[in-house]
Amino acid sequence: MEVRYPEDVFTPRTIVTPDMFERRNEPDLEGLPGLQDSLQDALRERGGQVLLYGDTGVGKSSLLKYAAEDEVLDYVLVECSTGMSYDDMLEAAIRQMVDVKEISRTVKVSGSVEVTAEGGVPWITKLSGKFKGETGKDKTFEVRDKAALDVLTEAMDKADKWLIVLDNFQNIKDPAVRERVAQGMEILSDRAGRSEGRDFKFVVIGIASDAATLLGDSRSYGRRTTELGVPRMPDDEIAEILRRGFQILDINVEDSLVEHLVFYSDGFPYFAHLLGLEIARATRRAGEDTVTPVSLDVALKRAAKAVSSSYAERIRLAYEAGGDVQPRRRILGLLAKSPERVWTATEVVDLWEAAYSESRPGLHSSLGKLAEEKYGKILVRRGTKRRYVFAFSDPHLRPYLRITLAEEEKDAASYADLLKLAAGLRILADETASTLRRWRSYESKSPADEGTKQNSEPGSGPNEELSIREEDLE
Repeated sequence: MEVRYPEDVFTPRTIVTPDMFERRNEPDLEGLPGLQDSLQDALRERGGQVLLYGDTGVGKSSLLKYAAEDEVLDYVLVECSTGMSYDDMLEAAIRQMVDVKEISRTVKVSGSVEVTAEGGVPWITKLSGKFKGETGKDKTFEVRDKAALDVLTEAMDKADKWLIVLDNFQNIKDPAVRERVAQGMEILSDRAGRSEGRDFKFVVIGIASDAATLLGDSRSYGRRTTELGVPRMPDDEIAEILRRGFQILDINVEDSLVEHLVFYSDGFPYFAHLLGLEIARATRRAGEDTVTPVSLDVALKRAAKAVSSSYAERIRLAYEAGGDVQPRRRILGLLAKSPERVWTATEVVDLWEAAYSESRPGLHSSLGKLAEEKYGKILVRRGTKRRYVFAFSDPHLRPYLRITLAEEEKDAASYADLLKLAAGLRILADETASTLRRWRSYESKSPADEGTKQNSEPGSGPNEELSIREEDLE
């Protein structure tokens, strides 16, 4: 029987494996039902281009991979990085399919027919090479004097690729580059409408709250593009990921613990995989087949450390250095546990009063500080004065807070138990000292006095029992 390691099952830093992929049937960010069905419809639609956006860690890349596989559409993936030009993206895609022997570029003058026909692509390529993965086969590739997008689509046709996936597109900051990509999407869409040939598509994936944030304000691509906002994953799907992973690894886990892990994950598959990985590792290292409180504690600490190192410093800036009330610390605790993700100032006040049964002067000021750089900029404030709404500036800050708060609360409970034990021990010590004093007082008295004392104060003689009340030690 094949041994499965935790790293084979829980994969927070890469696309999930087929047996760990949970089909996405929830509504998209616009509320339209059947997220994965909508994506597969878009991939089948002739001439349609695709844009996927949403928070980091919600599973956009995994969703595209398995939707494309269901439609039997192979793709070439370009990981976008800061400073990349449109030319760089196309070249990166070409080089993934072709072992290039030589490549030269010629910049065309402005107004050239060849340039304007391709939406302003600024270079023409001469390229020859051999297709990757074709060892032992005489399959070469050679083009001369063709526009870059033509070279790419010709290579894709020969390599049996259908999609050009531009992932992490949020790294492309230059508006001109974004506009060039939008033009490329329009070109492929128009070509598909004029031809019976292969229906090539751009799929743009990035971290954003809306499509315009990724491709700019120009909406010329809109009628040709399906825009899908990928939401955080519903709790039941997060729970299924965790249960399935532990089952594959033959690790037993209680339902109550799964519920806690779902809460910590806050809708992010990334955190579900991160927590699952660390718990499975800790359980295996302990030689156990069931998740124990000890392995859970170790996993939470490791998971918190694995998240961005900047979070700990930002939280340190946000919290007060001391004081009995510490309103900023308490506000973050309330928002971390709240089921909502956006709050008005009034709603924050309501949370405070429900939790602490009191109003707090200056609470609005403390809330506002949490949106300032000086205090770690944990929150972001949007809207106009008296109509502000607050949200976490980085969506991953809340699950990080949930995980670290669980550790703090556990430490606080342990500290309270220690104080209780110390109080019990002090009571024991006081009663023991009192009994010893009475004993010494008894020994120092004369026999006559002793008899009188015993008759007047029963139970105070040498046969007195030294008893300790159980409630003193609880």
